[in-house]
Amino acid sequence: MSSTTEIRPFTVEFTDAERDDLRRRIEATRFPEREAVACASCAKPARTAAGPTVACARCTQQLGPLG
Repeated sequence: MSSTTEIRPFTVEFTDAERDDLRRRIEATRFPEREAVACASCAKPARTAAGPTVACARCTQQLGPLG
C-alpha cells in the first residue's frame, strides 16, 4: 500500500533551445523591490490600494508629515 507522501522519480524532457530560452527569460525578469513600510498593515503596495486603510492611516499619523 502506497503512501500519498511517497516520493517517486520522474523525468523531464526539453531541448537545449527551450532550456536556453527559459534561462534568458529568467535573467531578463525584473522583480519588484520590497517596499519599505512603517508597519506590516501598510504593506499593500500603493499602486494597487484603493485608498489608505485605517491601519495605514494610523501609521501615517505616527510618522507625522514627511514633506
